Amino acid sequence: MRRTREAHLVITVLLGLVSSGLAIADPQLPGIIDEDDRQALFEHANVWDAVGRVNLETGGFCTGVLIDEDKVLTAAHCLWNNRLSHMFAPHRVHFVAGYRKGEFVAHARAKSFETDPGIEFNADGRPQRPETDWAILTLDRPLASANGIVPLPLSGPRELRPDDRLTRVGYSRDRPHLPAIVEGCSPLGFANEAKLLLHDCDATFGDSGSPVLVARGSGFDVLGVQVAAARSGGREVGAAVLLDAVR
Repeated sequence: MRRTREAHLVITVLLGLVSSGLAIADPQLPGIIDEDDRQALFEHANVWDAVGRVNLETGGFCTGVLIDEDKVLTAAHCLWNNRLSHMFAPHRVHFVAGYRKGEFVAHARAKSFETDPGIEFNADGRPQRPETDWAILTLDRPLASANGIVPLPLSGPRELRPDDRLTRVGYSRDRPHLPAIVEGCSPLGFANEAKLLLHDCDATFGDSGSPVLVARGSGFDVLGVQVAAARSGGREVGAAVLLDAVR
């Protein structure tokens, strides 16, 4: 896949408004493309336990992934308090690594957030520019080594090959108590100055903030963070902020 395939599109997060040829996917369960390819991860594994739920004390959750001992990558819109029109206080955000049916491998609160310096939210609590929809939480204590978790590293800048296949792991709202994996999905192109990757990995409510992964050697690197479900060119697509945009 070459950067010249980039689409000049504007998309927003689940159930937001769209423009430039994109329309939001089926509001009943947006982001599930054709057949549902999500498969539950019942068993713990060091690498997948890096993925966990980002829980708000007021209720609700998204997905996040440990990218270092005390750093979690997620979607910025997950941290926005729409009722009060500002970000939640960090201490009211919890990361629960390897969560399964009420049990988990490790837990910590956030003590600070890093977000895109240009992020602005609209009246619906959605980033005006979806490529700014990322956040890195700094936790109040390290989680990885002490709990046998292997953080998933960030992918370095590279061109995607036509035969690359993607993997996504997250917690969906309709299946909130087990992580689900989607394997063998494809990159479809780019949007917003190549800061967004369009793909066909199933992802719906709750999956915002989940890592979109690419195989690298014997493991996986985090290529992007899931932020949206939309339609492009008459088909449903997912969208992830590429980590080149985060750096």
